[in-house]
Amino acid sequence: MRLVFILFTLFYFNCLFSQKHYLVYLNETKCKRGNIAISSEAIERRHRLGLKIESTDFSLDTLAVETLSKYGSIGIVSRWLHAVEWIDDHNLIDEIKKWSFVTKVELLNNELQPRKSSSKLECLYTELEYGPTYSQIAMHHGNLFHDQGYKGLGIKIAVFDAGFPKVDSMPIFQHLFANHRIFPVQNIVDQSSSLFVRNSHGTSVLGCLASY
Repeated sequence: MRLVFILFTLFYFNCLFSQKHYLVYLNETKCKRGNIAISSEAIERRHRLGLKIESTDFSLDTLAVETLSKYGSIGIVSRWLHAVEWIDDHNLIDEIKKWSFVTKVELLNNELQPRKSSSKLECLYTELEYGPTYSQIAMHHGNLFHDQGYKGLGIKIAVFDAGFPKVDSMPIFQHLFANHRIFPVQNIVDQSSSLFVRNSHGTSVLGCLASY
């Protein structure tokens, strides 16, 4: 029995790791636009600033995504890249490349790429003016935005992180809910709206931004 279990386990993990993940780019001229995917506030801001609604503001062609899902598993869908993460469950990638609505295909991997160093940036504000918060704001070059007059007043902030457990129950965040300052969210990893789970790093970051 143990031998059967071991063989099954080896077979399972062999199949699991033999799956290859691809980024499948969709041809915008061959695909229909989906529904507009930006908020009414974003649309109003576009009009106010004289900016046009762009192709990346629309969801991807539902039919194209559904067609891909019939031949493999779907991961993340990106309207900014106009691409779909497609998992090749049956070694069909060569056929997928021939489809008329597919522009190109890239094999995804998890190899870490070295980060390029950036040149040192200067700031108009002094360390004395920031006080004890200087090291934190300078670490992320937020002081450069202040130099340009961007102070964040009336701006919605999107926090992308690894999880936000207990944010919905901790007293220090209750004012956000009471004042309706938590906006619609998405758990991209699990493809759900369950936000208050996984790693606590996001809770710590949100605590720096909005807790009291």
